Amino acid sequence: MLNHFRTLLVNLSYFNTPDDHIPIGYQARQLPLSLKKIYDILFPPYTNRDYKLFLVSAYLNIIRAAGFDNKVLAYDNRISYDLNDTARFQVHRYSNPIISNSLFPLHVYGEFDTIGNDNITNDTFTISQDSNLSSVGVFSKARNKYLINRNTFELFSDALIPVTFSGTFLSDPILIGTTGLSFSIEKTTQNFTDSNTKIWSFTAQGPYNLNIESTFSSLSSINPFKLLASIDTANNVADLEFIWNTANNVAIKLASLLVAYVQKVNNL
Repeated sequence: MLNHFRTLLVNLSYFNTPDDHIPIGYQARQLPLSLKKIYDILFPPYTNRDYKLFLVSAYLNIIRAAGFDNKVLAYDNRISYDLNDTARFQVHRYSNPIISNSLFPLHVYGEFDTIGNDNITNDTFTISQDSNLSSVGVFSKARNKYLINRNTFELFSDALIPVTFSGTFLSDPILIGTTGLSFSIEKTTQNFTDSNTKIWSFTAQGPYNLNIESTFSSLSSINPFKLLASIDTANNVADLEFIWNTANNVAIKLASLLVAYVQKVNNL
């Protein structure tokens, strides 16, 4: 199977997108619970397909750095992907804002900082006016909270930010938490308080990141090789478990688990 190891690791069904490098006709395998516990840490279920494709590239680079490339190629040496091509996952973009009142356009500035935003790679922000007053609340869908600088709030009433106009038409920029983004509201023919409960919304995306220490910590907490041992007991991964237990380098430990995990998935 083309990209055999990678395909089993990411375990996404073919979606008629050549850039995904998933073999034509491949259907994601149903994982037993013990393997799914590992998979859901490697590829969190709340993340989108594109992020999972980023993660599998990151994991394959870890395997390569650990010197286990031969174990990847042992399944099938036909490879169509390029692990050095990361441009797809390093984008900054945000959608055109949806606005409830066309007389008050929203202008978004900056670049979405995934590291400063706790590795959240995309989010939808809703900005709501407080009645007919000169204040708004900024809600993060990913956090399910309102943002003010480094603080988060459950209630709209606790998270109001003043909207001020030092210039003629554009409000002074308002920061969106620690995301690296800010916005200004433009007033055209009316003052800001001439209408009430205006709402603006947009989605932002930043470069993908992998927190390898966090991933390793989460995997360690579930004793992954004990879970692997419960699947296909004749398929021995003791050599890889030894590396997991004795290596001093987190990347090498993780690489050994990734190889052992795919070895088990391959035999389902």
